[in-house]
Amino acid sequence: MTTGRRRMATALVGAGVLLAAVRADGPEIHVLLSGGFAAAFAELAPVFERSTGSRIVTVRGASMGTSPDAIPGRLRRG
Repeated sequence: MTTGRRRMATALVGAGVLLAAVRADGPEIHVLLSGGFAAAFAELAPVFERSTGSRIVTVRGASMGTSPDAIPGRLRRG
């Protein structure tokens, strides 16, 4: 991953985590994540958990496709 793409991924993951924190009803935040964001998320998630006291529960899936674990299918199923 290029430096520019890594920065963009880090920014997007950070924004997603912050938005999830605002919408979270409790101390546990569930995140659905594709491999493209894994490196940035691995860096940011522990910092977020330490600073907020919230626990992040991560579920990984393919960003595209029709497998049961793919993100589009999971989103359709709620």
